[in-house]
Amino acid sequence: MSVTGEFQRAPSVRHPSSWRAVWQYTRKRAVRDNQTLNAQEARARAVVEGTTKAKATRFVKTTTGGRHLDDAALTRARSLVGLKGYVANIPVTLMEPGEVIGKYHDLWHVGSRFACRRPICEPGQCSTAPATRSKRT
Repeated sequence: MSVTGEFQRAPSVRHPSSWRAVWQYTRKRAVRDNQTLNAQEARARAVVEGTTKAKATRFVKTTTGGRHLDDAALTRARSLVGLKGYVANIPVTLMEPGEVIGKYHDLWHVGSRFACRRPICEPGQCSTAPATRSKRT
């Protein structure tokens, strides 16, 4: 099941009508996001406690007083679980939110045309040209 919603850009932006955001919620994404957030929170807690070496860990805030868990960032991330945003500069009158999401989902076809495939490219000699072979007639 997916739910779509639409939100306009914040009013403090110079051109509020220049683009719009379409949000989609899926349960599958929510489950995956929740698992990822739980793992990131556990890692952040371990870094704060000093049991794990610190790298660029999400949800850890470093100040002059030391490291501590960034509860505000964690709460915000939990509120966005399951949501994915798509940006469009096409007005609602021309394209519905579901159609915007469908167009984004079709973009992988375009990307796959420019993918570098091993039988075609030698190491260090790949270009961004489409990886298609011409057919002789």
